Amino acid sequence: MLLAIISVITFSIINSDRFKNFMGKDSSFFAGLRSQVEYAYRHGYLNNETDRSDNNYSGPHETYYNIDDGQTRFFSGGKQYPR
Repeated sequence: MLLAIISVITFSIINSDRFKNFMGKDSSFFAGLRSQVEYAYRHGYLNNETDRSDNNYSGPHETYYNIDDGQTRFFSGGKQYPR
């Protein structure tokens, strides 16, 4: 009897619209997670902003160029390497 009650409660939760919106196909939870993982993979760091770079690599890429500061993320030494 207890198993039947637990099963009914479990199926009612899983089949509810609220649960499907959160964990189902095209859910907002997984859409947000996907965009953050894609951004981290592409740029090499976590950020909560939207990706402003192009997919055709013709525009500024945020990993190399900080659009807000107008500076690159690279640095170089002050002196030449010895020969």
